[in-house]
Amino acid sequence: MKWQDAEPDLALNSLVDIFKVYGLINSLSFLQAQVDMLLVCHQSCWKNMIDHIKPHRVEMGGLILGSIFTDNKRVITSLEDVVPSREHESSSVSLRMEPSVWVEASNKLKKGQAIVGWYHSHPNLGSFFSGTDRKNQRANFRRNFHIGLVIDPVRNNELAIFQGPESESVDLNNFIVLDL
Repeated sequence: MKWQDAEPDLALNSLVDIFKVYGLINSLSFLQAQVDMLLVCHQSCWKNMIDHIKPHRVEMGGLILGSIFTDNKRVITSLEDVVPSREHESSSVSLRMEPSVWVEASNKLKKGQAIVGWYHSHPNLGSFFSGTDRKNQRANFRRNFHIGLVIDPVRNNELAIFQGPESESVDLNNFIVLDL
């Protein structure tokens, strides 16, 4: 069985549970944002992504671990950790991650966490989802909370974010990096 043929066993948290994780002030701020999807990225998670991709002039990437908070209308996805792909084939315009990254990510998950998406770089190409990126998103990240981040480390960490199987563009105003 291929990974994408099975529905993931996910612990979706209630929006109320966000108070336990982020405290009163941050949680109220998140809940007041009248958006369908809000992405809260821990500073350490963002730093680990950038540290992984920045030194390379070929595409690099990995998986993002986090928690999902929802009331079935709105989703707040917490990006908490990354699992860089260690076994891969890459060039300046392509990346093929080996399945071992999924195994490593599964082993690293903490209680209540899930693989919430993936990230990769487009060094000096700009941040966009290619046709191949869209195909990968559709095959492996089919839930509405799943995200794909594209970062151009050469162009000052230019960022684009895409959501769900249709790779819908996420407004960068809905992406918060939070120092915890």
